[in-house]
Amino acid sequence: MISIVADASPLIILFKSELEFILPNLFDRILVPGAVFDEILAGSEGDRAKRLLPATNWITTVKAAPLLPDLQFVLGQGECEVLSIAKELEGTRVLLDDAAARKAAKVLGIPFVGTGGVLVIAYRKGLISSFDAALDAVISSGLWVSPEIERLLRIEANLKPN
Repeated sequence: MISIVADASPLIILFKSELEFILPNLFDRILVPGAVFDEILAGSEGDRAKRLLPATNWITTVKAAPLLPDLQFVLGQGECEVLSIAKELEGTRVLLDDAAARKAAKVLGIPFVGTGGVLVIAYRKGLISSFDAALDAVISSGLWVSPEIERLLRIEANLKPN
């Protein structure tokens, strides 16, 4: 069983770009810490994630273990809870886009993937027909991707870099 603990930013971006369907097709369990759920629900009224997340049946909201104290000074509550849960549930990955949170995951030995990586996996598995269109959609929805990361994602998706 492949489980992932998701942070707010990737969920918001995937919902906003109408690509959230990818997650339950890639992962058996999508866990969302309470702080992440609350962060999404605190979004603006028109936010698609805020509107749809409460009725989404493939997400499990979980209570986090006590936060890792050293991380509370550099990461937000949501990221801390994501890492805490993943640390507690051995073999669980995390879905994070925040650079500091990804560094912390690496230090803690927690496997991670970002929104771009999820798109690569989805494209390779045939869940999306156009990697370019999906990448454009998440960028238009607010995901910042450097030219170098975009080039690397294209290589990972086995596409010719621009």
